[in-house]
Amino acid sequence: MTKVGTETLGGVETTHYTATLDPAKIPNGARLQKLTGASYQPVDVWIDSDDHVRRLHMAYSMSGSAAAGVGMSNEMTMTFSDYGKNVDVSVPTDAETFDATGEAAKSMQQNGGA
Repeated sequence: MTKVGTETLGGVETTHYTATLDPAKIPNGARLQKLTGASYQPVDVWIDSDDHVRRLHMAYSMSGSAAAGVGMSNEMTMTFSDYGKNVDVSVPTDAETFDATGEAAKSMQQNGGA
């Protein structure tokens, strides 16, 4: 991880860092990278003085499996705030939710990913 500098986000002083992800150090990361053809750009993270992540930016692309011939790319930035504030959350009922795990696994198998 390399320090980039300091920046103020939402009125909070942060330290900006950048790092390169090594899929081989993530459980099953090397296998996943081989299956998806994933390629990661450096990750940027902004940390405040209380060690809270205030922003995270990452981007990656996947060439997909040779059988599927499908690729994609994704870039996202998440900004976090209001640490320590009370949160009022209503848990959805079972009727309002869907577990997509089985469908995702099936899709990966059909496209040569599992």
